[in-house]
Amino acid sequence: MATIAEVLKQQIADLTDKAIKKHVADLRAMAAQQDRTIARLKSQVSALEQQLAGARRSGSARRKAAPTSADGRSSMRFQAKGLVSLRARLGLSRAKFGKLVGVSGISVYNWERRRAKPRPALLLQIAELRHLGKKEAQARLRAAGVRRSNTMRKNPPIGGRQK
Repeated sequence: MATIAEVLKQQIADLTDKAIKKHVADLRAMAAQQDRTIARLKSQVSALEQQLAGARRSGSARRKAAPTSADGRSSMRFQAKGLVSLRARLGLSRAKFGKLVGVSGISVYNWERRRAKPRPALLLQIAELRHLGKKEAQARLRAAGVRRSNTMRKNPPIGGRQK
């Protein structure tokens, strides 16, 4: 015959097993829910990485959105020598380059000499010109009504002598 101690010991073991099974079942359900959440997040990350790779390949993200600082101003850098080399690559005078940007040739001269810096809106226009070739720049000038001329002006300078 079993003693009271053995019966109590068996009852305690049965109750403990039942409580453990209940807690383990709850933990398994939570783990399954977390696994589903992790799988969904991984698929979202994968989709975003594919979008990012596509944007990097096309370069459209860089051209469409101008970098801005926290106060809303453009954070694009301006370097005078970069402007000089861009103008030289396009084969444009300061005046014609100014026409493309919407300023005077004097402004372009001052930018190149580091006497002034272009406004943020103009920096965006200058950045767009970096993607142009000579023919496209000439086409834009023609569309704006600027003549192409390789010779000096026919009119003499004011106060100058005619030869």
